Amino acid sequence: MSVYPRSIIVKDLLAKYCRISGADAPVNPFGSKQWEMQITTEDPAKIKELTDAGLTVKQDKNDPKIHTVNLKRKGIKADGNPNAPVKIVDSQLQPLAGDNIGNGSKVNVNLWQYEYEAPGRSGVATSLTAVQVTELVEYTPSAGFEAVETKPAEEKQLPF
Repeated sequence: MSVYPRSIIVKDLLAKYCRISGADAPVNPFGSKQWEMQITTEDPAKIKELTDAGLTVKQDKNDPKIHTVNLKRKGIKADGNPNAPVKIVDSQLQPLAGDNIGNGSKVNVNLWQYEYEAPGRSGVATSLTAVQVTELVEYTPSAGFEAVETKPAEEKQLPF
């Protein structure tokens, strides 16, 4: 008997590259509407838990101790209707906007897994359902520049 569909919660992970806020899913570089984020861990037991859940766990190219998993939630369901957004809450289960979740924030994730069959392929899909931010590292967007001190323009007489 199949264990799918099922909901699983994975705790004590670090968040990276969060694009999970808003009622309307952002468009990824490939033109698909989806909410997405990456989770990371160095804990061997957590790596095993993620692997045992059927997730694709990748070793970081720059730091072999760090392992990552890409998570997503499609913005449009297979039937063409909009999908509900990712639920985002804080440690006290209060709603959180999610647009300021920075890299290194500590999170728990709720994932929905289900079997699928499509022409020529079948398997288990994972959809990001909810994120609980237990320790927020605030993301502050910047243009990448430092402030430049300028002198006020001198008033000159116009020649006419």
